[in-house]
Amino acid sequence: KDVFTSSLTKKQAEMLHDVVTLRFPDEGWELDKFVLTTTDRNVPTWTHEYLIAALDNLNSYQEGRLQQGIKLGAVRLPVWSPSYTKDPRTRILELLKQWLRMHANNEGLSEDEVRRVYNLCDDILYKPQLFPPTYYGVGPETSFLNAIADVKGHLEKQLVEVLKSDHTCAELAKE
Repeated sequence: KDVFTSSLTKKQAEMLHDVVTLRFPDEGWELDKFVLTTTDRNVPTWTHEYLIAALDNLNSYQEGRLQQGIKLGAVRLPVWSPSYTKDPRTRILELLKQWLRMHANNEGLSEDEVRRVYNLCDDILYKPQLFPPTYYGVGPETSFLNAIADVKGHLEKQLVEVLKSDHTCAELAKE
C-alpha cells in the first residue's frame, strides 16, 4: 500500500489544494504540477531581503527533511523515494519556494501579491491537526508548521516594506 494514500495525507492534499485554489485562482498553481528543486537559494540578486529570508528558512527545513529521511511509523523512507514527491508538504513547499524565487527581485512587488501568499500560510496554520510535528521524525522546532509560520513572519515584514514603499510613492505623487 502506498503510504501517501493514508486518510491524513488525503486530507492534507485536499486542504492544500483548496487554499491554493482560493488564494491563486487565476495563477495556474497546481499541487500536482511542480518541480522538485534544490535546497540552494538559486537567487543571485534580490531586492526583497525578507523573501530571501523566507526562502532560506524553507530550504533549511527541507534540508533537515532530506538529512532525516521520511519517517512513517517504524519505517524510514529514503528521500529519493517517489513517495517524497507525492507528499503534500513537499508540493506546497516547492510552490512557495517557486513564488519566493520569482518575486525576490521583483521591484514592482505589490501588496496583493504578498498578502495572498501571507494568507495562504495563515490558512495552513489554521489547520494544525492536519500537520502533526512528528510526521517526518524531525523535532518540533523544525516542524512543517513552524517552517510555514517562519515564512508568514517574513512575509508580514515584507508586507510592511511594500506598504511603506506604496505610501512613499503616494506622498511623492502628491508633490
